[in-house]
Amino acid sequence: MILRLDCGFLVSDSVPSEAVFSRLITIISEFNFMEDVQEILLHQAIVKGFIMDNTAAIDASHF
Repeated sequence: MILRLDCGFLVSDSVPSEAVFSRLITIISEFNFMEDVQEILLHQAIVKGFIMDNTAAIDASHF
């Protein structure tokens, strides 16, 4: 129940099937937009002063 809510689903909502999530992951992996988003967020965090560019490390592990 908590995972459902954490993922943005209401208790009354139907949860997508495993096949739907699998197709989503396949589509996401075909494009590099996640890398673009990461770059934008990193740049914004540096500009706002949340992190310093000389101390930023990129986790190379696959998620």
